[in-house]
Amino acid sequence: MHGQEFNSFRRKTRSKALHEFKLHRQEKFLYVCDTLHMWEWDVRVLDIQEGVEGDHAPVCVGGRGAAPPESCGGPTGYRLMLKRQREGAAMSDAVRLEAGVQMLAEACPGQSARTWDLLRTVLDEGFQSIDRRLHELGPLQPDRLSLKEANARLSELTRRWRLWPMKVWVEVVSLNADGEEQRRQVLTIERRELSGRLLRCDFAARFRGITDMSAMRIFSIP
Repeated sequence: MHGQEFNSFRRKTRSKALHEFKLHRQEKFLYVCDTLHMWEWDVRVLDIQEGVEGDHAPVCVGGRGAAPPESCGGPTGYRLMLKRQREGAAMSDAVRLEAGVQMLAEACPGQSARTWDLLRTVLDEGFQSIDRRLHELGPLQPDRLSLKEANARLSELTRRWRLWPMKVWVEVVSLNADGEEQRRQVLTIERRELSGRLLRCDFAARFRGITDMSAMRIFSIP
């Protein structure tokens, strides 16, 4: 974004809110969600309107299609689930799969029979995994979108986040003139709504005058 990479693994960028980037209309950026499965979202700012002061609740105003379910195996897993749902048992037809394995065996004669047995096992376990996810997540409806349901979920997620209790305990580790380590509990915060900005303000207020700080440990206890 603006020629820079921002991610949740870097302290300087992980707490940035979207409004802090001061994006303009028609600006876009690539958002990667879940670095294991690499979901990529092309986010574009279509319009900017004045909001209601004090109301920070997200609202879905339009869209098309359903979002992939959680824990579906990323883009590849989701595509395989859709294909399995569409083709059913034909996708894992034993005769067709064995014919494919035999073609690979003929193309790679140097491979041992154990290699192809392992491939058969992997294919079988893969189809079992797809069927299990389809059973757990229910029939997929990729073309369905309900604004009412989407906003109900957004409202519930926002409510849970605001009510999520958090306790933060801060310990300062310093060295005295003899080089001995000294520990001092400086701050304990219990708040229902706790942001990085509020936390930094508290630290600045409590740590004023401390100059020999060599390390600081912060514990978040949900």
